[in-house]
Amino acid sequence: MSHWADGFWAHGFFAPGFWFELATIATIEAEIDGYTVRVTPPYDVTLFAVALPPQAPTPNSAQIAIGCDGDGVPALAAAQAAGIEDEEAELHLTGLDFPVHDVYVAGRDSVGSFLHVEVTARQLKLPPAGRQYQPVTL
Repeated sequence: MSHWADGFWAHGFFAPGFWFELATIATIEAEIDGYTVRVTPPYDVTLFAVALPPQAPTPNSAQIAIGCDGDGVPALAAAQAAGIEDEEAELHLTGLDFPVHDVYVAGRDSVGSFLHVEVTARQLKLPPAGRQYQPVTL
């Protein structure tokens, strides 16, 4: 899993005074119409999340915050939430029709510094009730 922090790609999530693995602070849960992203930040931040079509250009933190992909095309779904130090926050990405998306999360601290982390790529949402996805070879 790759992470973006203050302009550098690295393994882990960087925040002023902190270095920790994303897996310890964020999870994603598939829903029928999208995803619930849960983040427990190590300090107060504003959290942003986007769901993009697979293979869409990777957004930077500022693009995630305004809800678009790396080319400035609006995300299929976007969410924002206040992240309180050591408390779980939820971001809901809903209204999604296609079953597979790339999901990204960014945080912005009180001085405006962005922290950006790719939570997951190729995330499969739940099928509608009574349905299931079938693999198809084209």
